[in-house]
Amino acid sequence: MINFFRRIRKKLIANNKLVKYLVYATGEIVLIVIGILIALSLNNRNEQRKTEARIEQIFNDVLDELVSNIEETRMPMSYFSRRDSVIELVLTDRVTLEDYSSGNIPYLNNLINFYNKVNLTQNAYNNLNQQLDAVPDRYRPIVSELDELYNYNKAFVEETNEGISKFISDNQHYGMRNYPWFYTRTEAEWKQKIHYKLEDFRYNNDVSEYRGHGTYNQLRMSLMFRTKAISCYKELASLLDQPVHHDSFTF
Repeated sequence: MINFFRRIRKKLIANNKLVKYLVYATGEIVLIVIGILIALSLNNRNEQRKTEARIEQIFNDVLDELVSNIEETRMPMSYFSRRDSVIELVLTDRVTLEDYSSGNIPYLNNLINFYNKVNLTQNAYNNLNQQLDAVPDRYRPIVSELDELYNYNKAFVEETNEGISKFISDNQHYGMRNYPWFYTRTEAEWKQKIHYKLEDFRYNNDVSEYRGHGTYNQLRMSLMFRTKAISCYKELASLLDQPVHHDSFTF
């Protein structure tokens, strides 16, 4: 093709047809420019497709992470639903020495000694934040919702994790320093411990505070996160043309 144009150019010059040569040369330049523009357009479209595929994969990762976090919020729902009725029995003075001795009431003897952390992750969300310049406009609303979920709701859950953890740690340290029977080794110490739980108002206060950190704080904030995460999942799944319901939504 190049040799063909070259022969035409030589022929026009040899015949001293300057005007025709200039017209031809202009046309040749236009063809070259058009070819370059087409190549650039094809390359841009190819890069755009790659970028869109990468962004879609990131949003799919975000969707998977939302499922994982929604499932994680089941833990406090299960944990405190099993303990709250026992807490109520203690706070209303409806437990006896026999109840502590028999072990028939689950969790009663170690009611305020344990907790589980709500482990929420945001690796996919962080990855998304590093690619925001490439995110298409149609995803902008869900990005704002995700920002609120991870910067607001998740922060409150983590704060309640720290609150109940600190309460249990402080309570254990106080018990070790002030009560010889705190870690019972003999039957006499065990009886002292149960007497304290049955008769001393300070134990009821501790149970009440534990409920505040657990049921009223950790559980409540986890449920708020869960509700927001489910909403984000549905909106994002719709944008990705995926089912908007997931098994993790039910408990």
